Amino acid sequence: MGTGGVAESPAEHIDEGAAGGPAAAVCHDGDGGVLGQQLSPHSLYRTGHLGVLATVAAFNDGGPWLADVLETLDHNRRLLGDLLGKLLPEVRYRQPQAGFLAWLDFRALGWGDDPTAHLLAAARVALNAGHRYGPSGNGFARLNFGCAPETLTEALSRIAAVS
Repeated sequence: MGTGGVAESPAEHIDEGAAGGPAAAVCHDGDGGVLGQQLSPHSLYRTGHLGVLATVAAFNDGGPWLADVLETLDHNRRLLGDLLGKLLPEVRYRQPQAGFLAWLDFRALGWGDDPTAHLLAAARVALNAGHRYGPSGNGFARLNFGCAPETLTEALSRIAAVS
């Protein structure tokens, strides 16, 4: 077996806010733990007990939960496209193949480089400003669709009301 490793964060993937940081599994072929020497010293003692338990539970018993999450994300991914087509046809969106983040192109609405400022003030909807991710993000906003379908529908309805 060659040198390798994996870092996993239950707080990120299992929504365990009290998990206490990442857990790591490292294997090596007797090279003295070179990979372990490359890890931050904080990673050796900041993983909380709940984080370890959550990681073990996720790996052992998380299959049905993961299937439900993936189904929900797939539903919301399609719902977002449908809602944009009906409510905000000017806003361009390329459906992501994975994940829970969508990039929305608001440039056609003329809200400037940071459409999120307008969205927050006028629609009371908070999205991530695309320009914070570099100049190519000007006019874009990042939306997290890993939420209840009702929340997604409400957010897009509010945005449509001010467009």
